[in-house]
Amino acid sequence: MSISVSVAIELALLAAFACVVTVRSRFGRGSRTTSALLGCIAVASLIPHLQGVRLHTNGIFHVHPTEFYHYYLGTKYFPECGYYGLYEAATIAEFELDPEGFRPEETLRHLRNPQFEVRKGELLRKREAIRSRFSAARWREFLDDYAFLQTFDLRSWGTHPPERDHGYNGTPATTALLGGLARFSGLPAARFIPVAAWLDLLTLLGLVAVVGLAVRWEVAFAFLTLWALNPLNDYGFTGGAYLRHAHFVALCLGLVLLRSQRLFASGVALAAAVGLRILPVVFAAASVAHDLVNPGRIARIRTHRALYAGGAFGVVLLVVATWPVRSPDGSNAWTGFAERIERHAENWSPNRIGLPFLLAYSADHELDAPELRNGTARGPKWRAAMKNTLSERWLLRGALVVVGLGVSLLYLRAAPYTEAPYVGLLWLFLLAVPSHYDYALLGIVPLVFPDARRWWLALAALEATLLLLGASESITRSPDRAYAAYSAAVGVFLVGIAALHARLGPSPSAPSASEPTAHDVPRAD
Repeated sequence: MSISVSVAIELALLAAFACVVTVRSRFGRGSRTTSALLGCIAVASLIPHLQGVRLHTNGIFHVHPTEFYHYYLGTKYFPECGYYGLYEAATIAEFELDPEGFRPEETLRHLRNPQFEVRKGELLRKREAIRSRFSAARWREFLDDYAFLQTFDLRSWGTHPPERDHGYNGTPATTALLGGLARFSGLPAARFIPVAAWLDLLTLLGLVAVVGLAVRWEVAFAFLTLWALNPLNDYGFTGGAYLRHAHFVALCLGLVLLRSQRLFASGVALAAAVGLRILPVVFAAASVAHDLVNPGRIARIRTHRALYAGGAFGVVLLVVATWPVRSPDGSNAWTGFAERIERHAENWSPNRIGLPFLLAYSADHELDAPELRNGTARGPKWRAAMKNTLSERWLLRGALVVVGLGVSLLYLRAAPYTEAPYVGLLWLFLLAVPSHYDYALLGIVPLVFPDARRWWLALAALEATLLLLGASESITRSPDRAYAAYSAAVGVFLVGIAALHARLGPSPSAPSASEPTAHDVPRAD
């Protein structure tokens, strides 16, 4: 095992965090001192997290060019490109900007049939048809924006062009938000992108301030520390991107508002989170499930009617906001998104985490890092082998899902309403295979359990485990082996907390699920 300086620093910070939290829990030392120490650790935690800040050859830093390629161009020019035309338009722009440097033999992914690739040279025969999707002014603007992005190294990890990726996959709400900001800012890409790359970090720090003021600064700093030191919250994938964490910020705001008894506002925020990235639907579903599985469900639903009303209002706002977002053929963008995500979900990659991925892994069809770098890891044979292994283990999968859902039920019956959303993390693990960076969602643990510091320590232990697994050459030699190991660690953590919480009962200052308390009485917004 080879531990880098960065990993050693992160482990040290997690150890320091655990020491401070343990002393606070066991000896009840002053909360001001605890908050001050945790604040120092939180600020220090941002340093290793941001170690991947890029200084590009054009003199600009902290910009993730391939993320802006997809989420800036993909949203700003969605009316012309939709979910399937971005790579085609970029290829024609590449040719027009530099005909001599154009590489017709390079391939790009066929977004409608992602298992196939197309040679760039073949698209030149459709050049006029592709350009005709744009007005003359919009095409000139597209050329200028693409030309600026070309001043960065657009090749992912230095191995292949962005057109070999999987296209733009944002929801219509994301398209409306990001595309609207890009179009109506009035700024050219050269001025907009360097500023927009900082929006994620700024909104997250704003969220920390909200948590500090609305809950406690101790909780806010624990949240920032555990978010920054989470190895799955991979700066290399999403750092310096274009509002990649907007859904996470909306989700966290919803959880803070839920705990503050501002149920209507919480419902609106949760609806916004779901609209921006669908995955947070599991947390909203967990709140609904809590009302349904506990005694007095009708009374509970009435008590929490403001939350449901806020969610419904948020959905209406999403419909209104996304109604103008149309695909190039004029169809509703949500229809195109559903089709796009269905195809994307079938296209597994090695950096997934979840029970299905863990069970699909086998040493018999294991990948190694050189194959991944050469672009063959995501090929049809590997995906077919993974899915075949998963289908062979259907009985084990079904049994584990049933056990996991049983633990979820026990948890929901024991936990208070404000802690119900935690079980959404477990459902996400049991039923889906999100990319590893989606597990930045683990950062909600201190917000869901602001008074149960033992679970903060459990998350810190998980993060230390993941760091050590990542430092093991025998684990990381094969990417799918590594992410299967990460999946196992995450699964043990999620099931363990749910089971122990159900066994030990609610947090010290939280009422049980069955007690009719003011905790379940909504506060006026």
